Amino acid sequence: MNKPVECHIRVDPPWLMINPVGYFAEALGKKLTESVKAVNLQGLKYVIFDFSEAPVVNSNGLAALIDICENLQDTHHLEIGFCKMSNLVLEAFQIAGMNQVGTLFATVEEAKAYFGS
Repeated sequence: MNKPVECHIRVDPPWLMINPVGYFAEALGKKLTESVKAVNLQGLKYVIFDFSEAPVVNSNGLAALIDICENLQDTHHLEIGFCKMSNLVLEAFQIAGMNQVGTLFATVEEAKAYFGS
């Protein structure tokens, strides 16, 4: 039985806070893509992905995440941070080279301090 996937988004200028919920595969990747497209990004500088509620990611999820991040960086010039990853997600991120897409942090607070809140 598949658990539902969700994407919680909160705009808190200059931050866009994104919290994917569930197994980060194709379905959550599509939901995340749609959710981010619906956000007015004007005035935002940073995006922080909080993976505390997405303990597992697969290659389809990573591909969607890379596409989203490239769009946020190339089109909107936003800086990206990833945080609160499970060991499985962190390992997948390291293998996929996600540190070239964004900066990896242990906590949201650490990300905000790094970027400068």
